[in-house]
Amino acid sequence: MDYRTFKVAGRDIGIALEEPFWECLEDLAARRRTSLGNLVHSLEKRDPPDIASALRVLVIKDIMEIAGIELTPFRPSCEPAKKYH
Repeated sequence: MDYRTFKVAGRDIGIALEEPFWECLEDLAARRRTSLGNLVHSLEKRDPPDIASALRVLVIKDIMEIAGIELTPFRPSCEPAKKYH
């Protein structure tokens, strides 16, 4: 785990992520022509903020977009007659 601190809205926010996530976030920030701090700030507005998880999801979504992978929701059919039998 790599721990980094960012100043957001006048307070320090510490985030621990695995190094590959930080590397992907640095690439993402560079492609968006912004900083890691700005990425963190954009996610900090969540209530309650779970910034580490939100950053991991951001990386996964970015990788999927680059790879052209699109998730589709899968909803199994519910057969009430068989549900509890």
